[in-house]
Amino acid sequence: MATKGEPFLLKATTSGPDAIDLAFTGINKPVQVDLPADKDVYDPDDVG
Repeated sequence: MATKGEPFLLKATTSGPDAIDLAFTGINKPVQVDLPADKDVYDPDDVG
């Protein structure tokens, strides 16, 4: 957790056999997002 300025999460760590370290970078920077193809979109209203 950042201790100066806004309290951003900077890193997440787990332990065990499938342990991961996840670093969060580029905070407050723009992100380019592309829309997925229609075939890749899940609509819960379509589930019976």
